[in-house]
This record gives sequence, C-alpha cells and structure tokens, in this order.
Amino acid sequence: MQPNNVFSLRRMGLYLRKEIIDQYKVFLLGTAAILAACCLFGLIAVITMNPYKTSFELADILPLYLTLLLAFTALMASRSFNQLSKPERSIDFFLLPASHLEKFLTQLIISLTAAIVVFNLCVYIGVQFFSYLATHYKHAEITTDMDRFFPRPFTIGSYLLMVLGMNSLYLFGATFFHKFALPKIFFVLILIQTGIWVINLGFTNILFVGHLQSWNASVPFVVAGLIEPGASTANTHLSTGYFVPEWLGTSFIFIGKYLLIPAFWTMAYFRIADKEIQ
Repeated sequence: MQPNNVFSLRRMGLYLRKEIIDQYKVFLLGTAAILAACCLFGLIAVITMNPYKTSFELADILPLYLTLLLAFTALMASRSFNQLSKPERSIDFFLLPASHLEKFLTQLIISLTAAIVVFNLCVYIGVQFFSYLATHYKHAEITTDMDRFFPRPFTIGSYLLMVLGMNSLYLFGATFFHKFALPKIFFVLILIQTGIWVINLGFTNILFVGHLQSWNASVPFVVAGLIEPGASTANTHLSTGYFVPEWLGTSFIFIGKYLLIPAFWTMAYFRIADKEIQ
C-alpha cells in the first residue's frame, strides 16, 4: 500500500523519531567526537599560547569556526540519503508509510539541527573549556569583540544563509550520490566552478579582444582589467575596468540569498520523489 501523499505533521514526527532511534548511536558518537575535538583544540591552544600574551580575542578563531561549520554542514547534508546506497536499505526507505515530503523534511531537519544546534553547542563548550584553562592556568584575559565576530556587512543572518546554502547544495547532491557522497559532490562542484571560470574567461576574451591587460584579467568573475588604446601592455596598473552593473549585481545577490536555496531544496525533493516512483 502506497503511503498517503498528504502531509501529516504527526506522521512526520513518528518518522523523525524512528530515524533518531535507528541512528542514535551514530549521532551520539558523532557528537562526542566533535565535543572531544573542540576540547582538544582548546587544550592545544592553551598549551601553545605565547607565555607573554596576556589577552586573547575569541574573534581570532572566526575563520576556523566558519570553515569547520560549513564543512560539517556539508558532511551532514551529504549523508542524508545514504540509506539508498544499498538495495535492501533503499527498499526499506521507500516502503515506510510516510509521504515524499515527510521523508525529505525529516532529513532536512536532522542535517540542519546537527549543523546549527549540535555543532555550535559543542563549540560553545569547547570555548568555555579553553577560557577556563586560559584564565586559571595562563592568567590570560579572554575578550569577545562582537564587531570582529560580525564585521559589516555580515550579520548572524549572513552566516545562517551560508549554512542554509551549503546544506541545500549538498542535500541536492546527495540525491545523486549515496555512497562517499561528500568527496564526490565536492569534486563535481570543483569541476562546475572550473567550467564556469573557463566560460567566463572565454567570453571576456571574445568581448574585449585586444583590450585586456592579460588573458585572465576577468578573474574572479567580477571585473575585467582593460588597457586604454595605445597604452603599453607592459604597464602592470589597470587603466580602466569593466564592472558588473549595480542592478545586475543586486539581482545576483538577491537570487543567491533567497532563490537558490529553496530551488535546490525543491529539486532535491523531486529527485527523491522520482526515485520512489522508479
């Protein structure tokens, strides 16, 4: 009997509970590993701290934090549909009495909860552990510079959009790759980015042939360095430049912020629905 395709919050809650019960060992071990890694990093930071340094700003770890946050988001999203990697688990996944939307939303909730809540909770505990060791054993002053945590124009919403964007991209990729999904999706993204870069270079050289300072002057996609007619090409300084118009740049930013994320989620949902029909 096919599951009812009408969305049911109660049925999705039951399915979510089943997923948590089935994978609680993996979730607990993963959480423990992240927490241990954060505490270990804090311990190493205290041990290697400059003995003459009397203060430490937590904003210094922001680049590392963002890198690990996005990497962990990609990891959790890429394993959302790893049940489909084996035929027997795939049959069990599709025969469960839950609609396509309920199954998709369950995986989305699990991956986002792990990335936003669990990861940040572990980082917070690790930071508190580091702060305690640094203040009690190194007598260092720990400061939190919020202006450096959220440099303009970035806000908490900007970082959240980064996480949601990474999740949507790798969740969509997970509908194509079910085994070793993370490295496969990453490799495909590198190929796509390289292809876009080559196409961009090609069009730029066609449109501005004879006026480019160098063949790769359009890197990284936003400006083409031009030379004025009759100017020496040996001059390393740009004479003029071609920039993306403000209205076009604003449109791209709007699309990237508010349209691409739901678009990738929607495509991922229909990919799962198509697989179930097949």
